[in-house]
Order: sequence, then structure tokens, then C-alpha cells
Amino acid sequence: MQVKIKEPWWGAWKKFNWDKQLWGVGLNKKVVLEAISKKEILKISILKLKKVYTIDPQIVEDFAEKNNSKYTAKFDTTLYVVPQTLLQEGGEKL
Repeated sequence: MQVKIKEPWWGAWKKFNWDKQLWGVGLNKKVVLEAISKKEILKISILKLKKVYTIDPQIVEDFAEKNNSKYTAKFDTTLYVVPQTLLQEGGEKL
């Protein structure tokens, strides 16, 4: 399942007490759960970095629930936030 993000959340490390300078990505909880139900890998295009990353959506859900790395965005949208260390470079550039 394809997801496009303008840029990473550069300050995620501060909000979630991760190692200093780790950026993260916020993924819509509904999209993550849909990808889990369809057994699809998430393919995340980060436009600012001009890179594509992949991650198993079950890893996203497990990490966010275990570490309480959830963020409520506009319109009460819940985002699961994961650090860059969990993402796999997809070998593609934008």
C-alpha cells in the first residue's frame, strides 16, 4: 500500500523520548490497519528526502501500541509514529 509524506517529523525524538535526532513518520492508523487486513507492505514515499521506504504495517501497530507513540492530528486523526530505524530503504529514489 502506497503512502506519500511531504517530510519526516524531524522532532519526533523529542516528543516520544527516542534517541536524540531520530526523525519519525506519522502513519494514519486507519491506513495501517487496512494494510494489515489486506496483508500488504507499506511503501512510504518521503518527498523531502526523495526516498522510498518500506515497513510491515504490523510492526508499525505493535511499536506504536507498545511505546505509546501515537499522535492525534487534525480532525481527530490518529497517527502511529515510528522512528526511522524501523524503516527499510526501498532502493528507490523519487
